[in-house]
Amino acid sequence: MNHKGQTLIIFVIMIPILIILAALIIDIGMMTNIKLKASGTTRIILNELYENRTQSNIELQVKELYQKNNIEISKIKIIGQEDYFQIELETMGPSIFGKIIGIHDYKIFLKKTARMKENRLEISKE
Repeated sequence: MNHKGQTLIIFVIMIPILIILAALIIDIGMMTNIKLKASGTTRIILNELYENRTQSNIELQVKELYQKNNIEISKIKIIGQEDYFQIELETMGPSIFGKIIGIHDYKIFLKKTARMKENRLEISKE
């Protein structure tokens, strides 16, 4: 039997699968990078502004700090109470793989809470 064309057919079938897999890996890496950057920035903001959490202009200060760190926010909810300070954030991340199926941006959600425990500021890992 002649088996010369089988390798070519398998190669042609595998190329799109490898391209899609590579795009998926890149997308996951980009989303992880954006989430880590937003998470680190949120931790810094909670540390810096914890003492001022009940001020009326706290939301403006938080938005300015995100803008300085080049983090685009689509939604933000800030809760500054006497015993805790919480930031809920929704940001967008660009997509490569998702564009194939019609998703241009991925939504990334983040929620962190800071509260004092035993004279030490503790930030949640949500």
